[in-house]
Amino acid sequence: MRTVTNRAGEGSFTDNAEPQSGAQKIRSILFVGLNYKPEPTGIAVYTTDAAEGLAALGHRVTVITGYPHYPQWHMDRPYLFGRRDERVHGVRVIRVKHPVPGRPTLLHRAFMEVVFGVRSVRAIASARDNYDAVICVSPALLASAIVVAWFRRRRHRPAVGLWVQDLYSRAAVETGGVAVRAAAWVFALELRLLHAVDSVAVIHQRFSTHVVDAMGVPMRRTTTIRNWCHSAPRPEMTRTEARASLGWDQWQGAIAVHAGNMGVKQNLDAIVDAAREATRIGADITFVLIGDGNQRTRLENSARGMKNVVFMDPMGESDFRAALRGADVLLVSELQSLREMSLPSKLTSYFQSGTPVVAATPSDSITASEMAESGAGLRVEPDAPLAIVEAIRHLADDTEFAKRCAEAAMRHVDHVLGRDTAMTVLQHWIESLAGRDASVVAAAR
Repeated sequence: MRTVTNRAGEGSFTDNAEPQSGAQKIRSILFVGLNYKPEPTGIAVYTTDAAEGLAALGHRVTVITGYPHYPQWHMDRPYLFGRRDERVHGVRVIRVKHPVPGRPTLLHRAFMEVVFGVRSVRAIASARDNYDAVICVSPALLASAIVVAWFRRRRHRPAVGLWVQDLYSRAAVETGGVAVRAAAWVFALELRLLHAVDSVAVIHQRFSTHVVDAMGVPMRRTTTIRNWCHSAPRPEMTRTEARASLGWDQWQGAIAVHAGNMGVKQNLDAIVDAAREATRIGADITFVLIGDGNQRTRLENSARGMKNVVFMDPMGESDFRAALRGADVLLVSELQSLREMSLPSKLTSYFQSGTPVVAATPSDSITASEMAESGAGLRVEPDAPLAIVEAIRHLADDTEFAKRCAEAAMRHVDHVLGRDTAMTVLQHWIESLAGRDASVVAAAR
């Protein structure tokens, strides 16, 4: 096992694979993942950056993915008709059609994943390409299981890795979205998948601890690849300039922004409740919720008539950066029950923005540990609207403290969440997969 550190010697990524010596070999790599660009947020950003980064290094990269639908949960109109096969920034991108549920319940999402998985296998079989390594991205768990099962039946197969962005089994427990029996089934499926692949990459050391200790995956078959910052290197404008570019300079008081998916686990009712509390106590704060998701309509109805809550659609990259920079505070909100299931991908962009963060998250969550490590701002308990309001006011009023938090967050990006470091570990992980004989690895377990 080796550890990759950045040039300052701070922050590290565990990489349990030994890199190949000598000149780099050109590899043929397949990614299979439901989400890819032009989806603007979430897992799509990292799969896209990884695929294009490897292609830029000279590798032959193919991506089998779905049709853009996240976070709005309806298919982008340009992609409504049939399978597409195109080359984008050196990557061959094959899109297979799948249903997109208007109401993404567990059952509807499962059906979408199964269809995507089956059609992905058909696309792989029809292409008849030979790959050195296959990377399945989870979510989608069911689709990944189908693809992995198909490859395992082949006598001569490439090594297969699983890149875990969310832990389904923990989500089933922590969000309370499924019954006990269904949660046990999800755990069993995820457990079987983790043991079926040749190597597992996770996005945080806490994930690694869970898959090793609770799910029995050997440490030697795990790698930690932190999600990296993919926004501009440093704030490009002042807060005043950013607000003017968005028309926010007419607003009085503090501006608190939540950006990204509006789903169940984001617990955005807590933000709407905080806006009510701000009105009650006379705190001059405008709450801006940017993005889309399956809870947006319900949240808009809940906030109807509230003048200090503004909903905005997902933004392009330049406006998005301006929104993060123009805020006084950036918001993270999670369910009280969330502990191990996920780490919000928005934090990488938040930390690079030059704006401090208020995170409403349990004290023992992965998000809380990331906030403590980064020094990016303040943590409060979920479902505590007055605490959210007071934290926003504190950061908006104490500009020196807010500046220190923002600077600490940017240092955390430099030391821990840098793209170059993450891509180095990713490349070594894939090289370790591509350089092994999958049949020998399977026999050695």
